[in-house]
Amino acid sequence: MTFVNPKDPSGNPIFAMICPSHQLKNTIAALYSSRPTGSKKLTLEVRPFGWETIEKIYDQEIERAETGRSRKVPGLKYAFVYRDNWTRLNVKAAKIMQIHDCSS
Repeated sequence: MTFVNPKDPSGNPIFAMICPSHQLKNTIAALYSSRPTGSKKLTLEVRPFGWETIEKIYDQEIERAETGRSRKVPGLKYAFVYRDNWTRLNVKAAKIMQIHDCSS
């Protein structure tokens, strides 16, 4: 997004950007709203998708830890998946969820 700087006679534009962490936090909030009891139903090419996938990933992480294998998303915590009011405001959960490890 840009707009003209009214204080700059040369007309140089001012650029505005959304903070990537907060953008991701907004996306996670939308996904969270897609859980079965949520207010949104998200679809991609007619297929439903949403928070159930994140719950499955968390379950897989627990299973990997219980069987002695390394986690794919080491910082993923119960509180990030089963969210309370504080976690919904926290950007750290958004940062943890964007980590992708291809090593296992």
